[in-house]
Amino acid sequence: MCGIAGALDLTWSGRPFDPRRLDAMCRALHHRGPDDRGSFFRPGLAIGVQRLALMDPEGGAQPMTRHNLTVAVNGERFDVQHQRAHLTQRGHTFTTRCDTEIWAFAWLEHGLDALLLSNAQFAAAFWDEHRSQLTLARDRYGICPLYTATVDGWLLWASEPKALLASGLISPEIDPHAVDHMLVHMCQSPFHSSFKHIKPLRPGHLIQASPDQKPEQKRWFSVDLAAPPSPPAATPGDLIDALDAHLSTAVQTRMTADAPVATYLSGGVDSALITALAARHSPEPVTAFTLKLDGVGTNEQPLALQSAQALGVHLITETITPAHLTDLFVQAVQAAEAPILDHANVCLLALSKRVAQHGFKAVLTGEGADEAFAGYPWFKLCALPPAARRLSNSALAPLKHLVGGPRAELQGWASDPSLAQYPIFSLLARARDSLYSEAMWGALKDDPHRFTPPWDPDTRQDLPPLSRAQRVDFHLLLPEHLLADKGDRMAMASSVEPRFPYLDNAVMSLAAQAPPEVKLKGLQEKWLLRSVAQRHLPHSAAWRPKHMLRATPLIHGPHRPAWVNELLSPDALRKTGLFDPHRVAALMSARDSRLPSFKAWLLESHLTGVVSTQLLHHLFCGASLCDLPPWTA
Repeated sequence: MCGIAGALDLTWSGRPFDPRRLDAMCRALHHRGPDDRGSFFRPGLAIGVQRLALMDPEGGAQPMTRHNLTVAVNGERFDVQHQRAHLTQRGHTFTTRCDTEIWAFAWLEHGLDALLLSNAQFAAAFWDEHRSQLTLARDRYGICPLYTATVDGWLLWASEPKALLASGLISPEIDPHAVDHMLVHMCQSPFHSSFKHIKPLRPGHLIQASPDQKPEQKRWFSVDLAAPPSPPAATPGDLIDALDAHLSTAVQTRMTADAPVATYLSGGVDSALITALAARHSPEPVTAFTLKLDGVGTNEQPLALQSAQALGVHLITETITPAHLTDLFVQAVQAAEAPILDHANVCLLALSKRVAQHGFKAVLTGEGADEAFAGYPWFKLCALPPAARRLSNSALAPLKHLVGGPRAELQGWASDPSLAQYPIFSLLARARDSLYSEAMWGALKDDPHRFTPPWDPDTRQDLPPLSRAQRVDFHLLLPEHLLADKGDRMAMASSVEPRFPYLDNAVMSLAAQAPPEVKLKGLQEKWLLRSVAQRHLPHSAAWRPKHMLRATPLIHGPHRPAWVNELLSPDALRKTGLFDPHRVAALMSARDSRLPSFKAWLLESHLTGVVSTQLLHHLFCGASLCDLPPWTA
């Protein structure tokens, strides 16, 4: 991947964009592409790229111009061989081996349809000189990030908000709606970045701007995890064979690079299957990286070691100690540019640093499998009879009363009790009453997206319960957490590109066609995927129960750093105005005296959110809340 940034004059008067501003924006993205920097200027237009060279290091410089089209891309295509042959047959002559040139010729040949015809992870800018038209587009699943802002008549865009802040044209202010979304839904908002005036380009969306076209987000692809079977539904055996073949191809194409590619290997089936397929396709021994939690959480390293030994891959372990969790917390928040609720981000940041130290520029990882093939524990609620579901929801009442008051009740589309995620969201929402200031509650009243679901409202509404639950996670937890602050940011902070075989077009299409009963068979989650895995892994690894990475939240524990106390001081909390100092002090007192386990789990997560939000404010908004150096471009 790379980092891209740019500016377009929406007054169409040909104003020059100050090269020093573009330089500052690119420097803020240096970690995303330390191998090369390129720029492109026209009156009223500036495009910059920080390049991470994984294919054709000598010939793939960006931005790249072919005929009247200039392209800047963050990402990778995995259909290179097919598309190169197709475009050559159409008369285009290639002079490089990089996929950026494929994007250029595909756009010249097919226009917007080039997006639908691609099998790729990308965020891209296309400038059509002849039509004076800019197109910004993001891949269908939200793997590669892109953010925009409109200020002083300029449309600005960049791979990360920090690059937009580095332009000097935007005053950084924390957006309360983004903070609230993280604390309720455990992920970033599809509609808000952490900063006012900066908006994310949503997955499967694009923006086009020209003298006669106002820039607005439009959907070019809609994810539907329960499409009508066409052709008629295959047998379970057929689905297993097809998924095996599609995953094999997805892994093989993602191993292709002019730089070494590794895998992440946890104790679960998702990454183990990816590693097994990588080992089968690689002419060289595969290197896998895993985490060992040393007294700071559930340690899956022995399970990863068992899989590595069975597959004959070289396993490198990064040991996470209490010092890691506190020393790297600041870097994790700075990289994420968002509040974080657990320490898994910190663990993955440490792991990406180890990957980079060993000379790898890309890593295959298992995100997307749980969402596509029904792997989360809460999906099992969908197998319960309706009466049992209603009974379980009614049992929430005393728990909600335990953690918060009624004014913090869940609102919007997520307040539907029939959703599998409803118990989690409802409890997290109630817990806010133990945190927020009156000013924060007032700021949340005017959110126009409160009742807007993150998926296309025109998609099917008559979905079975499991498909509805999958849709929530696929449009929220996956793109706005696992692929964002936990995936892209933690890897790219170390100049390592994450690649996601489960998010291959063919794999996802099969997941959409597969009926719910082969994903969740009885109470066996991921039955279809595990049936493929048992062909490549020991039986114990293929059918191993689901584990979720969660490290002990030490950042606000008894041995917390001094700067945490500074961030949570009444004066610092009053400066940001988001959290009530007395409520936070009461929570910290209860935290230090060890709460009952259930309430401790919920409120420890929220306390981590408070610490990281205060830290975010200090790093980027100049509040001088603690004795840590702020972020600078």
